Amino acid sequence: MEKNGAKREGIITKNRELKNFTVRQMAKQINLSAIYLLEIEQGLKVPSDYTIRQISNFLDIPDEELFSCFGKEPILTGAALEGKTLKKTIGEVQRSKLNEDRKQEMYDKLYNLYRHIEER
Repeated sequence: MEKNGAKREGIITKNRELKNFTVRQMAKQINLSAIYLLEIEQGLKVPSDYTIRQISNFLDIPDEELFSCFGKEPILTGAALEGKTLKKTIGEVQRSKLNEDRKQEMYDKLYNLYRHIEER
């Protein structure tokens, strides 16, 4: 975690400073508390996928790069899903009695399958 923390601190802080924003200014722009953003930058907190996307969009950093810094892969979003069958499958996984780790494993498999198809 420490290695990823140092990497994420570098990328977020560096890009924020390149845009000439203080922590407080950036936090206000993306609707976060300054303390929370600072904790993210310092590697003390791991934000949600939504917050990672907010930060990456604000700083013009590719999503994949920032997700990687947090040791995460983005969960599929509704916009990325085109087929009703895939949406239905994800809904069924969400409503299932599987534990959270198993659900995440299923989401990861679906995501990897989707990426494989997209690359063709």
